[in-house]
Amino acid sequence: PRTTTTAVLAGLAAVAGVALVWPGIKGTRVVAAMLPVHFRVAQQPDDEEQLDRLTRAIAIWPQAGLHHARAIIHHDRAIAGGHIHDAEALRLAHSDYQAAAEFNPKFPAHHVNAANVLSLLGDDAAAEALYQQAVRLQGEMERAFLAHFHESDHFRRKGVRLHQAGDIPGCLRAMEMAAASIEAGTAKVAWQSPEARQLRAAIHESLAAAREAAGDREGALEAYDLLAEIPGALRAHYLAGMLLMRWADAEWHARRPEDALPRFIEARRRLMMGRRYLPPGVTEEDFREALESVDRTIKFLRDAGFEPPAR
Repeated sequence: PRTTTTAVLAGLAAVAGVALVWPGIKGTRVVAAMLPVHFRVAQQPDDEEQLDRLTRAIAIWPQAGLHHARAIIHHDRAIAGGHIHDAEALRLAHSDYQAAAEFNPKFPAHHVNAANVLSLLGDDAAAEALYQQAVRLQGEMERAFLAHFHESDHFRRKGVRLHQAGDIPGCLRAMEMAAASIEAGTAKVAWQSPEARQLRAAIHESLAAAREAAGDREGALEAYDLLAEIPGALRAHYLAGMLLMRWADAEWHARRPEDALPRFIEARRRLMMGRRYLPPGVTEEDFREALESVDRTIKFLRDAGFEPPAR
């Protein structure tokens, strides 16, 4: 959920450095306030003590690093275990991320972090504006700040939420935005992390489903074709095969067997390509049933005198 998991004390490096170079009153007081946290080895201070000392240090001399460090604590407390259970802590985290961005407005990470919190709080418009600001600020440095990664994940989660609410057009728009953002980020890195590849795959799989739900079967097939090119996502062939089966069924029921037969044949080819890479939740029995169904239909159509057009 954040672009960095730096420990609280790492955020104080700038303040400590200022205090060492310029031993002014403010710097000395800030370091003194944080010393028990900074040098305690035998017993790690709890969140409350860290928050208290960070708050005292900020009152003495506000700094981006101090606000960022306090935001991390609030953020972690709000989503412990991967679930949001403290919206007030999220709001406090956003306030600190925003304060850090005011001190250093050209640093993309502060904007990404603030956007991530707004996304979790459901403030889509504000989050998306901040993601775009971070994208502009980071330029080609996607590997360092991950603005596209987090923006695309926001749109993916937004699309899922809209789908659950029955808003298929809204879901499709969000998934298209997610795909555009993750592809823009992919183009900016020479090597993609496993997490980014997994997110990219999840986005294109969801985009394919959203396009099919909106009636765009060709677009859905294009998304599955792109998915199949992502390392570790060969499940795309099975999913494409099932899409082609549904497409062919629709053409057959529309009394267009001459169109349905080549679609069924292509469905069989894609199913076989995905045989060893079934999606989670799909069993070998499911695969066999699908293959037997398409084989029966192909045989029936051929016995009836239909053949795919010559290429």
